[in-house]
Amino acid sequence: MLTYLLANLLHTLVVLIWLAGLRRVSGPIPPSLWSGLLSLALVAPMIVILWRILGLPGVPAESMLLRVDLWADTIRLAPWPYQALFALLLLGTTSIFVVQEAVPTWRSLGRQRHAERVRDERLSAHFDKVQASFQRIGKSRPRGREVIVRRLETEALVAALVGILNPVIVVSRGLIDLLDDEELEGVVAHELAHYYHGGNMGLFAIWLARLLQAPNPAALILFRELIEARETLCDAEAARATKKPASLASALLKSVPNTAQSKEPTAWKRARRSVMDTAKKEALVGRARELIDATSFEPPPRLFFWAAATALGALLWAIA
Repeated sequence: MLTYLLANLLHTLVVLIWLAGLRRVSGPIPPSLWSGLLSLALVAPMIVILWRILGLPGVPAESMLLRVDLWADTIRLAPWPYQALFALLLLGTTSIFVVQEAVPTWRSLGRQRHAERVRDERLSAHFDKVQASFQRIGKSRPRGREVIVRRLETEALVAALVGILNPVIVVSRGLIDLLDDEELEGVVAHELAHYYHGGNMGLFAIWLARLLQAPNPAALILFRELIEARETLCDAEAARATKKPASLASALLKSVPNTAQSKEPTAWKRARRSVMDTAKKEALVGRARELIDATSFEPPPRLFFWAAATALGALLWAIA
């Protein structure tokens, strides 16, 4: 077990360094390519380990870049304080995943499930318009149930794609009332872009990959980078379909949380809410800036992805 945990950690660390180097050398990477590379980076280490577990042919020992078994032996033979520190690292990362990611996501989904959903004529009209825009740029509907759109009866500023087998785009009444028509069109286009890029079925696969690597701090970094990259990708796809990047940027800025209006009952909860709102604000402002500054929203040729994927696969293959 230690060998597999260590292999996963070393693989993802190498992937992080490789991706950072690639970004530094190549400059800004288009959102579709960056999101695809991060998805591959999160899943590839698990595939390599599964390959080893199944006993399939591997790289000769003399050709390996890193010998995981030697690293594992070093940890086994180390004094117990060092072993304890390594165990605390893995346990701490697992706790971060549960407390900061799994539990809040579950609670958020629970609130969305219990809120009333109704048909909204203004929202439906923009949804039909945006669907036609995606068809014009060549997007084909994923297999499975067709997505629908509904208004969420809450004053909170919410827009999301919910449901796995029965996908629904929900936009809250508070957000609908806040946005003008072009801004609302941009928000709907963003959520529809999530649907065209795998929807919650794809997101579930990402969460599963993260869950299986819960003790791995490098996987934690990759996962958070990937979630942000998916948002940036869907912003770019929405701008490409509607040809109105400034409208989506304006909608993002309007949805920035106002910490001054927090109604949390205790000082600790208000401080926690302030930190979370500040992080969300920075993310939204960053996304808006990328929309305004972008010179093109066209995805690069798939050849770039496969070339990078081949190089990454060869690198991981030499770590065993």
